[in-house]
Amino acid sequence: MNKLLLTGADGFIGSHLAELLISNGYSVKALVQYNSFGTWGWLDSIDSKIVDQMEIVSGDVRDPYFCNNLVKDCNSILHLAALIAIPYSYAAPHHYIETNISGTCNLLQSAVFHEIEKFIQTSTSEVYGTAQYVPIDEDHPLSAQS
Repeated sequence: MNKLLLTGADGFIGSHLAELLISNGYSVKALVQYNSFGTWGWLDSIDSKIVDQMEIVSGDVRDPYFCNNLVKDCNSILHLAALIAIPYSYAAPHHYIETNISGTCNLLQSAVFHEIEKFIQTSTSEVYGTAQYVPIDEDHPLSAQS
């Protein structure tokens, strides 16, 4: 079976997507952001029998050399890795640019180099701003606030 790289697997959505992929028989390489505590974010809270079936890699999408090595044995990339705390983005915008923009570029360049078959980039509900109706769907007007 093809191996999927899932970035942002340590986040709430990423961890549940990893869980779903494993439950459906996919081979998953799960990228979590490196930290000195050795924790895997939300992956720490899901069933260990599922986590044990993943190849978990700690690292950082801001490093192009790391990204190049990360993707080389994968066929597809599901890219969820991003910094999300909007208020902090006002205080530290460069950190967000490096992770959310440069990190994505690093993965895209690596995907081209290794001829990755499919690259799926996620977005955020923040592009819709304050909800004009709920539930927000893809027809909701775009009104980003940051």
